[in-house]
Amino acid sequence: MATYPSAVSPASSTIVPANNGAPGTLPSGSAPRQVGPVVLSFDAGNYTKWAIYMRASLGRAGLIGHIDGTTAATPTDAAWASADYTVLNVLHAAIDEDVADMVLSRDQTARQLWLAVLELFSANKASKVIYLDFDFRQLVQGASSITEYCRSQKKIADALFENDSHVSDRTLVLNTLHGLVPRFSSAATVISMTDPLPTFLRELLQELHRPLATAMIVYCDNVSAIYMSSNPVQHRRTKHIEIDIHFVRERVSLGEVRVLHVPSALQFADVMTKGLPSQLFLDFRSSLCIREPPAATAGGC
Repeated sequence: MATYPSAVSPASSTIVPANNGAPGTLPSGSAPRQVGPVVLSFDAGNYTKWAIYMRASLGRAGLIGHIDGTTAATPTDAAWASADYTVLNVLHAAIDEDVADMVLSRDQTARQLWLAVLELFSANKASKVIYLDFDFRQLVQGASSITEYCRSQKKIADALFENDSHVSDRTLVLNTLHGLVPRFSSAATVISMTDPLPTFLRELLQELHRPLATAMIVYCDNVSAIYMSSNPVQHRRTKHIEIDIHFVRERVSLGEVRVLHVPSALQFADVMTKGLPSQLFLDFRSSLCIREPPAATAGGC
């Protein structure tokens, strides 16, 4: 089997460009592209999340055609083969050994590997749902902490969703209450009779007197909005703002939410919506894999 012309470091999961300048490959001199921090495994049951990360990473690098079939397979073309080996390396670094044993084969293209993973995780959904639903109904707190128990419930519910069996928030809350240890039985009875039921995890833990120790992080690019979220003083120009700000401000004052600023250098969408300084514009343009045309046209355009 041919050696890989470009590589992916499993430790950093970074796509290294092949630098050949051909269609379907990364442009020469572009920055390395980061792969999502999710490794596909049977235990995690995280195929949907993994696929989203992979498509986003490869799409940003201009290589998504090698997995979705929009780039025609031309194994005899050196540029296409180089890009395809790059995508293969990315996929190899993002699956664990158990999954690899099931999907890898010799002389496999990136699309063939992608389809093999899809088939592996989409086959026998009905039987998977039966086992997952049984685990969901039988899960109890036992010796686990409240937080660990709630996360286990959410993990199984997410796995059911990935197999086309949605678990409503109400069902999730009631099932969680059902499996609590006896010392929480009184609280569980009271919570189950509330209308509406608390939303899952944060509100449920609050009702059980086991609140989360960390605040929820909310990112915002507007400095004025961040100040307003923590400043209770009303001014003339803020008289007619949406009522949502009062809800956010209350959560910030309770320590449940932190509103943090996102600097302009990380606002990639700004290249589409506003005028930017030249260097920032060039950086964002590079992230879109746009490069100079190989030859000048009439008029120098």
